[in-house]
Amino acid sequence: MELLFLLLLIFIAAPIGITYVLYRHINLRYPGKAYKYVAFIPILIWSYFIWEAFYPPEDFYKEDYKQVTQLNFPEKAVFLYKFASFPDYFGDYTSVFLIQIESKEYTRLMNHLPTARFLTVNNDSRPTPETNTALAKTPATILRAFSYEKESKRFYVALFNDHQTVLVKRQSW
Repeated sequence: MELLFLLLLIFIAAPIGITYVLYRHINLRYPGKAYKYVAFIPILIWSYFIWEAFYPPEDFYKEDYKQVTQLNFPEKAVFLYKFASFPDYFGDYTSVFLIQIESKEYTRLMNHLPTARFLTVNNDSRPTPETNTALAKTPATILRAFSYEKESKRFYVALFNDHQTVLVKRQSW
């Protein structure tokens, strides 16, 4: 616990300390100049990485789609909802996203899942609040659902009755 506190302190103090030292150095060397604001770059870079950890880019979800379905992400897919939890100490996280794809891709996915060791299920055996939020984003209802467990990961894919909407969930523990 003490080590975790120390690491957290270093993680927060390092960019602030670097910024402080740079700011003082630049301000002494070039007083009254706008150069001193360059010193805030370490905090901006640190902030970017923190932001990306809490709000991953779409590429993160595309990679999850590929890992879950074992298919490439459809080119013309549109995200309707995205959520990913912050990874824990062991790198485990939950991601839930709702996408709309072309009916051709929808049919391909529906035919592929049973051959990829997914089992047809009636409902999500481990629903999360994020799953419920995603379901509220579409008027369509679930037509078929598939689930697959592998080691300490659980994959869930729901296909909706509009033949375009797909819910994908990945959980690890």
